[in-house]
Amino acid sequence: MNVFMLFDHAWLSALADHLWQSTLTVAVAWLLTLALRHAPARARFWVWMAASIKFLVPLALVSALAASVASWSHTQFVLPAHGTEHSAAVWMQSVSQPLQQRAFSSSARSEMGAAVANPWQQVKRILLPALVGMWLVGFVLLVLSWLRQWFEVRRLVRAAMPIELDLAAGIEVRLSDTALEPGIFGIMRPVLLLPEGVLSHLSEPQLRAVIEHELAHMRRRDNLTAMLHMGVAALFWFHPAVWWIRTRLLAEREQACDEAVLQSGNAAELYAESILSVCRLYVESPLPCLSGITGSDLKRRIVYIMKGEAPRALGMRRKLLLCVTAFAAVSIPVLPGLIQIDRVHAQAATSPAKVPTAFDVISIHVHKPGANDGMGIGFGDGKFDGTNVDLVTLFMNAYDIRSGLIFGIPAWAKGKDWDIHAKTVDPTPEEVKKMNLTEEQERQFAVNMLAERFHAKAHWETRELPTYDLVLEKNGPKFSENAAQNAADVKSIPSGGMSSNWSPTEHKIKFNGAPMKSLVFSLASDLNRDIIDQTGLTGKYSFVLKFTPQDAPPDSSDSGAGDAGPSIFTALQEQLGLKLVPSKGPVKVLVIDHVEMPTEN
Repeated sequence: MNVFMLFDHAWLSALADHLWQSTLTVAVAWLLTLALRHAPARARFWVWMAASIKFLVPLALVSALAASVASWSHTQFVLPAHGTEHSAAVWMQSVSQPLQQRAFSSSARSEMGAAVANPWQQVKRILLPALVGMWLVGFVLLVLSWLRQWFEVRRLVRAAMPIELDLAAGIEVRLSDTALEPGIFGIMRPVLLLPEGVLSHLSEPQLRAVIEHELAHMRRRDNLTAMLHMGVAALFWFHPAVWWIRTRLLAEREQACDEAVLQSGNAAELYAESILSVCRLYVESPLPCLSGITGSDLKRRIVYIMKGEAPRALGMRRKLLLCVTAFAAVSIPVLPGLIQIDRVHAQAATSPAKVPTAFDVISIHVHKPGANDGMGIGFGDGKFDGTNVDLVTLFMNAYDIRSGLIFGIPAWAKGKDWDIHAKTVDPTPEEVKKMNLTEEQERQFAVNMLAERFHAKAHWETRELPTYDLVLEKNGPKFSENAAQNAADVKSIPSGGMSSNWSPTEHKIKFNGAPMKSLVFSLASDLNRDIIDQTGLTGKYSFVLKFTPQDAPPDSSDSGAGDAGPSIFTALQEQLGLKLVPSKGPVKVLVIDHVEMPTEN
């Protein structure tokens, strides 16, 4: 299977949903950090970290999990009746899945078929592989670059000499002969890596300030959070917001460590001199997950340190703001799932009876030739009665499709006919009748019966197949609206309807004030081919069409008076002034993937 077939419109829609939701989260995070600009840097850091993690958590997944949890626990909430739900709930559902695909009804099948022929589909076949290839190249290059730098730093750490340092009690310290700045390496077992000359170039108070900065990184687990964001950046390297978040995370974590150093009693001027000395002598760490001291905007950091302004503690107002934002961040994806479950529960509680979709009792027997060899089928109101029906007929009725558009019927099914009787038990057929089910709901019974007893699996496809264009003859139609010449022939037919009388030698179709689509439907059934109406006739017409069926017996003219009647093509031209022109076009077809012989009972 072609891997790019996985990237259909549903996947693209889900990806678009996720990207714009994550972008919206970044915008909210930015506004929140503005409100917290005087708060401790660690608060702003975690706001940006939450925005980063959002890229790894699709809201649709969270909503689905919430729906599952609500379903398992049978938790119900009091909600407004259907049609009066609060606008906030509707908004949250639209944010959770704004581009979610809607199911197509059977009336939209022709539109779906036309969509496949849209030029965009051809462009997508070329564009999707190219975009996926570009993403994969960027992902691999970025990961390989980071891995190369990681292994290089790890090599330096292993080659460095372990030392005992009273200023860094509780952590392994190693001296390296490189010009790499002091930094914390590792996540599970962090190591403080110091360049050899730092012990002689910095005074003891300066060295203490530098080491306290690095220990602050270790306590904050900055290497771990940096690694998490590197994963986000690798997956979404094409998104500018990811790289902006990286810059903000680096700035806030350095300021948080600066605040920790100053709050521990170190003089601002001495600490600033320590940072500048390290910057003059050593180079910055190449990896975000190797926490050093020279990162972020150096000038801004020095100005902040020298001002000596302590960050304001998070007051009640800011704490409330964070709590409300956190609650909203969780509620927006979770509540739609809970609402959906509650809506199902509410409908179940208010509905007089559950709408069934399958028969409770199904009886299937191979048809035995005898006195009643006629074929008949009827279903509706929770019942199904079929006599002498074959597999093609069952699929035709279940999927509302002509026999010529069904592919994959197995050889064993040819010549096999069944007598099938099925019904519902709870609710009873009488109760089902009162439900006034739609045609689509009625057909679902037959679809489920095929799946249950024939183990049938099928799917829709669009194929380029022969069709007919129905066009006007040169002299125009030989019928008109309000025509009276056929009034006597069609007066027994309800207005807007049609009737069909069939015999082996003649097919007579009567229309009484019917639109052209009724004629198109009838012709498609007779010819077993899609008919495209190109006449441009939009009125309602009354007429009678007589022709000889295509499968009429060759000696039919000998069994009656006169010659055989005209073919359907000739009759259309002579009687109605219409013409069928062979053509080709996209046609929706049903492909049978699997079907088995049913077990009799």
